[in-house]
Order: sequence, then C-alpha cells, then structure tokens
Amino acid sequence: IHTNNGAQPDTVTVQTDSNGVAHIALTNTTAGITVVTAEVNGQTQSQDVTFVADPSSLHFTGSPTVTGDKALANGSAAVGVDFVVKDASGNAVVNREVVIHTNNGAQPDTVTIQTDSNGVAHIALTNTTAGITVVTAEVNGQTQSQDVTFVSVLTRVSVAGLVNGYPLVGSSLAAEVRCATGCPTSLTYQWQIEDAINSGSYIDISGATSPTYMPLGADQRRRIQVIVGAR
Repeated sequence: IHTNNGAQPDTVTVQTDSNGVAHIALTNTTAGITVVTAEVNGQTQSQDVTFVADPSSLHFTGSPTVTGDKALANGSAAVGVDFVVKDASGNAVVNREVVIHTNNGAQPDTVTIQTDSNGVAHIALTNTTAGITVVTAEVNGQTQSQDVTFVSVLTRVSVAGLVNGYPLVGSSLAAEVRCATGCPTSLTYQWQIEDAINSGSYIDISGATSPTYMPLGADQRRRIQVIVGAR
C-alpha cells in the first residue's frame, strides 16, 4: 500500500486478514487529500482520504497584511486587514470564527469573520476620524493587533500673501489648509510655479517643501500654487 502528500507510512506491506481485508492506518501533518493506493497481483485500487487542520493547535501566523493604508477618513474609503490562522503544522485553519475589534471610531467596531480556504480572516474598515486605528483579532484565546492609519480629508488649500494673485518678491507666502475632520499634524507641501508667464502649467520649485515660501525675483508675474497632502 502506497500513500502520498506526506502521509505515513508512505509504503507498507500488509497481510490480508481472515476476511481478505488489508488494513492500513495512516497519519499526516499536511491537510488536504491523500491518495491511498493498494497493489496486489499486478492490480491496483485507490481511495482518497482527507486530513484537516488541527484546531487544537491553531494560532495566528506571520504579520497581518494591510491594504489601502492611509485611506481618507471620509466614512467610505476602506483599509483592509488580513489575519492568517494556521495549525502547528502550518496548515490553514478553514471556517474558523475570528472576532475582530477596532477602535478610534472605526466601523465595524466588532465583527465575527470566518477564515477562508487559506485560513485568512479579512476585515475592511472605514473611519471618519483621522489618525491611528488599532485592529485586534481574537481566536482561541489568542490575539493579534495591527495599526492602520486614516488621513484627514483636505477641504481647502489656499495661499496667503499673494498680491492680485501673484507673488511679491520679499513677501512670504503661506499655505492655509482646512480639513473636514481636523487637520493632521503631519502634512506634506510642494510649492509650484508656472513654467512660463500665464502658461497655466505648473512645475515644482526645487526645495520648496515647507508651509511657507519666499518668492524670488525670477518668480515675478508667474502664478504660484502649493500642493498639500497628508502623510
């Protein structure tokens, strides 16, 4: 009798009993289908058997996988988090309930998810509160957590200090930012200037990445704008 897929014994010779039965008891540490093939007198017969993951040894494995991090805190943009559950032999634990909690106003705040065929429990969460949300999964008395980030929705960016819409040499310009849910403390800035007078086409000003910008003589008569983003 032969077996595959890591089963033990892999090959064994068995004598038939008084009823003509050749019996094999096999074990495996690999979940899935094992084919058992018996051979006698040049003839073969096969039978599929199935081993499943050992739920008594299940645990979270690896680090959670995050997709769409730094989503807008607008209540619709979602961040995905995958938690992987396996047994001690590394087999995916399928159809196991995992309870997932979130904080900082995220939705859903608590949800029960069943693992898929790969042992993955997936949650997609949204938020209207910018900042860090902690996502915590719980199974079999064990927990695993992952931080995700939602960023503020910038509703308006304007430039203070322009004169009739144009920069004045020696007069500092400042980016004024408004956000729907409170602006984060960490914003990125990139000042841009028209590539030619009245062209309407803008290029980055090298090194101009702070909240303020001091116009130079070469900037006169060309419009300036600033691009602001949340980290």
